[in-house]
Amino acid sequence: MCEPANDNAFGYHNFFTTSVGNSCYYAVVPGLIDDCISKTCGSDSSCSLQLAESQEQRQTQVTSHEFSEMISDPQLNAWFDPKDGENGDICNGQSGTISVGANVWIVQLMYSKTDDDKSKGKITCISSAVNPYPSLIP
Repeated sequence: MCEPANDNAFGYHNFFTTSVGNSCYYAVVPGLIDDCISKTCGSDSSCSLQLAESQEQRQTQVTSHEFSEMISDPQLNAWFDPKDGENGDICNGQSGTISVGANVWIVQLMYSKTDDDKSKGKITCISSAVNPYPSLIP
């Protein structure tokens, strides 16, 4: 799934309708091995994924991109900006980290209309909400 000319095919999401009429949403994220990145991008400066990142870091970054798009545009007919594409495309290549205990993952930053509006365009891509909703789990 490595595209030889640019980095816009590192993963994708789509959906289909089952024979009984249920929607099934899915994403495909390839292995993203070094050879794939080298052949696709040529250099780190022209790529949203980096050779310096581990394979797992690349996969979590692409997975976060596709997951965000699956949530905001599950049937490829909802949240879409004519200029910038889907939610994940607006911040493509901009990464951040999230931590849970001792575990740290590289994720792609995602577009936030709320932060964009509040900051008058200074903050558009975020890794998590500044004041996330409180956990309902005790």
